Amino acid sequence: MSTGAASSLPPTFLGIELATDQLRAVILDEHQEVVSTCSIDFDADLPEYGTQGGIFVAPGEAWTTPVEMWVRGLDLLFARLATSHPVHTIRSISGCALPSLVWWKSTPLPALSSLDPNLPFHSYFPASAFSLPHTSTRAEPLKDQMLRVREVWGKEVWVRTGRVQVASKFLESLVGGRWAGVGEAEAWGSGMYTVAAGTPTGGKWDEDILDVVGGSREEGRRVRGWLGEVHAHAPPATISRYLVERYGFRSDTIVSPFTLDVLATYAGLCPARNDAVLCFGPTDMLVAEVGPEWRPAATPSGGLTLGVNNPPGAKTTTDHAELWNIIPHPWQQPDEQKRYLVLIPGPNADVARALVRDMYTKSWSAFDRLVAIVPPGGSIGLDDKLFAFWSLPTITRFETGVVVQEFRDLRANPRCLVESQLIAMRVRWGRAVAAGLFAPAGKPVGDAAAAAAARYPPGTLQLLPPLPFDTITSHLPDRILCTGAAANFPSIANILCDVFGRRVYVGMSQVDSAQISAHRNAPARGFPGRAAFGCALVARWAWATQSNSLPKILEDAIPRRAPFEALTHAVHAERWEKSGGTWARTNVSAGTGANTPTRQSSFQSGPTTPGLSTPGGYSRGSTPVLQFSLNSPPPLPEADAVASGTTALVPITALPIVYPSETDDKGEADLDLAQAGLARVADADHDAFLGYASIVGEWVRLEAVVKRG
Repeated sequence: MSTGAASSLPPTFLGIELATDQLRAVILDEHQEVVSTCSIDFDADLPEYGTQGGIFVAPGEAWTTPVEMWVRGLDLLFARLATSHPVHTIRSISGCALPSLVWWKSTPLPALSSLDPNLPFHSYFPASAFSLPHTSTRAEPLKDQMLRVREVWGKEVWVRTGRVQVASKFLESLVGGRWAGVGEAEAWGSGMYTVAAGTPTGGKWDEDILDVVGGSREEGRRVRGWLGEVHAHAPPATISRYLVERYGFRSDTIVSPFTLDVLATYAGLCPARNDAVLCFGPTDMLVAEVGPEWRPAATPSGGLTLGVNNPPGAKTTTDHAELWNIIPHPWQQPDEQKRYLVLIPGPNADVARALVRDMYTKSWSAFDRLVAIVPPGGSIGLDDKLFAFWSLPTITRFETGVVVQEFRDLRANPRCLVESQLIAMRVRWGRAVAAGLFAPAGKPVGDAAAAAAARYPPGTLQLLPPLPFDTITSHLPDRILCTGAAANFPSIANILCDVFGRRVYVGMSQVDSAQISAHRNAPARGFPGRAAFGCALVARWAWATQSNSLPKILEDAIPRRAPFEALTHAVHAERWEKSGGTWARTNVSAGTGANTPTRQSSFQSGPTTPGLSTPGGYSRGSTPVLQFSLNSPPPLPEADAVASGTTALVPITALPIVYPSETDDKGEADLDLAQAGLARVADADHDAFLGYASIVGEWVRLEAVVKRG
């Protein structure tokens, strides 16, 4: 088809996600609705590599994956897209990948700009093109990955390497037909970058850290050469000639810079400034925008300080390296005021949850049921709460403040695990508040010292050391937006609500997908992956800002070089209004499924659609009819399934929208999130929030005991 004929067709936008288990693609239309999806399942579509969940599990190669498999997967993905969708309508592409490294050999490689379109990618880039054919899939900083390669493989890999790329830039290089340098966000998150005034990116590679990674000054320079220059505000390029000639893409298709999967997920949930995004996965990750007054600054020894307008005595970011990481917002205009995101990790996440399932329940439905029915803290009593710390391979349990090998009531383990994981996030968030990362306009972060003085007047015995934040009054996000398989569990959504005291939202596409497959991170067939969806939104934004192609209704309200969030929310709102307030498609079919929430009426006593329920069929706040007492031995999973009448996990469902006209507190309205395709799935209970706030201090004390060994 000619370029003129193609230009008359409605534009579409492609997002690509390289996950551990799949390569996914989502295509959106101009109104940011899903029109097509495609996925390559590495286990099913490329069985010759022998992976399980996209990785090797054999000793010695566990948690690694073959890079050649990614290349072959990309061949399959583009071939399927070309047969299922008119790719000449795609105007812009963006993508993301897991935080892995690709180690290229130092031997000459085919020029990316002149590949023969008659041959597939994998004929140019077989396993022999990589000095490390099997790369790690662990969610670790780049410096840790590189250091492990040097220590484990030594010269076998080191001396044969000519270039090292982040997986996202590896994909971008193949799609764009040119070598893509490391992005600013990836560099800041690498653990090898430091602030440096006067540089284009505001930072530079830290030579001292590079020397440690390399093992010597000379090898540090070698690492510096592998990584190359850092690119901030890299302008979008155009698609490779190879893809144009092989599959029929337009030659002017924009390729927007690819990034990390967690950042693409953040984009796909369209958070407001004071929202937080929690990505459940192998490493849970809480992501939020840093307060507008925060600025980085260099320290004499390198690293980051908390910049201007921070509390006196605030620690440097490097002191908190294990608690969070700060990176520049990846989608900004060059003339915008610099914005930053904080990433707060929670390690041992999905793995620990799966381990507890296997040890104590043998099914996800039983896991969810036990988390729901066991009292907060594993005990009805106020002073005998149970605590568990799963720092794999070490597991430490406490009863009444004393270390025990196992809880007397085994059924407390699932609940205590989930509580510990979420309280850990709450504590890290609180420490970030105390360090000055959040100071939204008109919102005090909370004076922990004043609150502690009020609770403990002079002469009062204080049993626990004071926390740097107040567990009740310090700043918290307005709303929590979730993704990942754990977000499908009603019990986990409820505990998250109560620990943070905030409402929880999940994408409607995930809510509908969960009705088909509730316990998989991968979306059901025909449903978009959230990270790929976010990449497609970024592609749509890049096209709008580069081509001045805003919808006419938005031209007066949104500037041509609009911030990503402003444009994305405006397009969502426009589609909502033009459609009469109907939800966007959650999959490639015409409708959104059976779980679409409806208007919340003041005359209703409850939701108009099925509410949040647990596998036993009870709603939040009601008392389940148990087939066993809290002091009796736990039943076998099969018996539990028979007693409850179900063997499948009953996932979250959407609660009704709260419109601005239906509440006096405008902060309770969630129409803006509904327009963006997000549904409220859990409401916070203030008494439960106060209950968890009261045990945070004890949790912190016991965590210190665990760290001391």
